[in-house]
Amino acid sequence: MAGSLLDHLISSLWYANATRYLNAAGLTALLYDHALTFPSEVSLIWCGPRSLQKYIFLLNRYMVPSILLVVAIEMTGFGTRALSNQSCQYIITTAALGSTISLATANLLVLLRVASLWEKDPVATKLLGVGFVLSTLSTFSSMVVALSRVYTSIQYFSVASMCVLIQTTDVLIVAWSCPLVFEVVVLLSTFWNAVSKPRDAQLPLARALHRDGMLVFLSLATLRVVNLALAATRRIDLVLLLVFFVWSMITLILNRSLLRMRKAEIMDALPETKSEQPPIESKSAKRLRRTLQSGHVG
Repeated sequence: MAGSLLDHLISSLWYANATRYLNAAGLTALLYDHALTFPSEVSLIWCGPRSLQKYIFLLNRYMVPSILLVVAIEMTGFGTRALSNQSCQYIITTAALGSTISLATANLLVLLRVASLWEKDPVATKLLGVGFVLSTLSTFSSMVVALSRVYTSIQYFSVASMCVLIQTTDVLIVAWSCPLVFEVVVLLSTFWNAVSKPRDAQLPLARALHRDGMLVFLSLATLRVVNLALAATRRIDLVLLLVFFVWSMITLILNRSLLRMRKAEIMDALPETKSEQPPIESKSAKRLRRTLQSGHVG
């Protein structure tokens, strides 16, 4: 009996440390990429015109690392005093709902650009919009239900000095499945658009939207499958293992793709040479072109 309890404790500590290190790795990668792409953010986003999409992008770009930083601090175990169970419940609940909202808003920004590929087909555009709304509502509502069921089981594990789950729920499987279905549909529709319209697909902007749209939704679907597989095991030490790492990686991919799409849009709007004589550009246009050509987002 004592031996099995000791084995269980050692196993729990191992998974707790794995969760801690994976979260730190994801946050480090996200912050490092943020530093690398900051010059592009300034030239492409900050210097751009005011718009709702601009503010949503910036809010999401800075909100995610802020929440993940709080979670990382909680997981370090270097604090001078233990957290209360209530504090753990607040932290995990805020992170879970924050991730759902942030990924939905980032998905929306990508979808708005990818949907432009179907501008000549209003039915397809409307179907994508309805699918996004239904997916987002289903994901958010199922996450709320899941959190309500495990809320009291979110407790502070003093041995590992971090917050853990002592009970899981099958509703988490639904929460990971809802966006996955929609992302697979968008991925397939983007691929079909590129195949069915080969001439349009050769345009620089369309080519960038096809490439980044398929990359984003393929990456999202793959990473969500990982979370779904871990949740399906119904093991409490695996449910949170990769959640924060996956959130970091998805946010990193979304941010880079949105910057690349923005760069393609601006390049597409700049005047192109249509004769042997180059067009006369203003000094500001020349600076912008040089910035784009030497940008950090590849």
